[in-house]
Amino acid sequence: MEKEELRTLIKKIAHYLEPNEKWFLGESPYGGTVLSNPSAGMVLAFRQESSNRLEIRGSFGSNIARYRPYRGDPIYEKTDITVNLSKSPEKIAHDITTRLLPPYKRVLAYAQERKAKDDAYKSRKKDVLNQVIAAIGGDAQMHGYDENIVYGYEPYRFEAKYWTDGELHIAVTLPLVQALKVLEYIKLKSPSGTSPNHVRGKPLRGG
Repeated sequence: MEKEELRTLIKKIAHYLEPNEKWFLGESPYGGTVLSNPSAGMVLAFRQESSNRLEIRGSFGSNIARYRPYRGDPIYEKTDITVNLSKSPEKIAHDITTRLLPPYKRVLAYAQERKAKDDAYKSRKKDVLNQVIAAIGGDAQMHGYDENIVYGYEPYRFEAKYWTDGELHIAVTLPLVQALKVLEYIKLKSPSGTSPNHVRGKPLRGG
């Protein structure tokens, strides 16, 4: 089947998909023809697998593909089917609606939810690290290769690493007098019964 013939077939298939007004014919950046449903974030990629078989795959954009489950994951589901090209556009659309869209929608929703949670986590992390930069001042800045770290050398050498929503790991090089004042402050603020000489279960040097 020639490329234009395939495009014509896919356009006819789109007519029978529900809701048909939301599916748009287009070209994949990797070649091939796609039907996209922007409001639902769905993209169906079409490829002629052989002389009489058509592969239809539920696609995931580059910004969300890493969040989908892969083979071996308990919630993994196939998001592609093949159909016989001898079928009518209406029957192919029925196969897409009954065989492909249900698992594709579930996997896509799972990936979108994971991405939303990851985006929220990264936003909170960025906010916390910006607060650290503002508090330290000087030349405090984000690390060039690790988005979890803020570092600087002025007014003193330090590194702050984001661990969780409630914890920062901070390493600071201070003159002795200032270091002792910091330790005294930590001691005063330590919860009752907690040794001020231990942080995350590891003794501080000299403790």
